[in-house]
Amino acid sequence: MSDHDRSRISRVIILSGMIGLAGSPVGCVGPVIDRPVDVTEPGGEATLAHGYALLLDLLADEAKVDGILAIKSPRPGVAELLRRITSEATSGEAFLRSHLNESPAVDPGSTGLPLLEHDARRRIEKDETPGLLLAGGRRFETRMLLTQQKAAQYAGALCAGLSAADPNRMRAAELRAMSNRWNAIERETRAWLTVVETPPVTTGATPDPVPTP
Repeated sequence: MSDHDRSRISRVIILSGMIGLAGSPVGCVGPVIDRPVDVTEPGGEATLAHGYALLLDLLADEAKVDGILAIKSPRPGVAELLRRITSEATSGEAFLRSHLNESPAVDPGSTGLPLLEHDARRRIEKDETPGLLLAGGRRFETRMLLTQQKAAQYAGALCAGLSAADPNRMRAAELRAMSNRWNAIERETRAWLTVVETPPVTTGATPDPVPTP
């Protein structure tokens, strides 16, 4: 695997981790966008541009996911899943880029993310990438599947949000279909993961004394 592909995989880890960091455990959370934006209104054009920039960046990175198979050998079913993720991302990115000039035209030049968001993503990359690349066997599979479950969830949500926001009906319809496919990939990826309810081992903690009668 080339350094370029390793960098792509690192960025997948960064992007896929953001959906978990952004979540809130408090209250009921619903969609922010429920109708097409008016690109003639302030912020409307930027909403589409930033959304497409985020999605296209993610799809470009996901399109390189199967590159890790050059140095890792997961179970056949997991390897096939990674190849299908790459195929879905590749076709989705190609379709969207070929239709961005249709009205209303979209220029996805910037994600609009603040500096601290970029910093947080780089920190996640620094922490997570070595562990993924150095892990072997089922440990590698688990870590890879976790990153892909998050990435697929994020892709599905981005597609759904953009399908609601984009006034272009043809792009919106394809985005809804893409969202459904990424949600299906997320469910399949999650099905490969087995949760073992074992209490974590803490370090440096002194257990409470057991009371004697």
